[in-house]
Amino acid sequence: MLAVYLPFFSSWIFYQGDAVYQLLAWGGMIFTSLIAFILPLFLALCALEKGCSDGSVDVYKPFHVKSHEAKNLAIRIIIAVGIGSILVAILGNFL
Repeated sequence: MLAVYLPFFSSWIFYQGDAVYQLLAWGGMIFTSLIAFILPLFLALCALEKGCSDGSVDVYKPFHVKSHEAKNLAIRIIIAVGIGSILVAILGNFL
C-alpha cells in the first residue's frame, strides 16, 4: 500500500504535468526501498535480538555463520549496504 498506492494517489493532489512522474518516481523509490529492503532487515535484527530460534531456511548457508554475535553483525552490515545503495540511487536522481 505505501510503496504503490500512496505515491500514486498523493500525486493527483499535486498534478501539474510532469511533476506527477517525478513524485511517482521519488515516492516509489523511497517507499519501495524501505518496504522491500530495509524494514525486513530491521525485523530480522529485532527477532535476532529477542532471541527467536532459527527458522527452517538457512540464510547464512554459504558463510556458515553460527554465533549470535556474528549473525547480528552480518545483518547490521547488510543494513548498512542497503542504506548505502539507496542513498546512491537517490544521489543518482540528482545527477
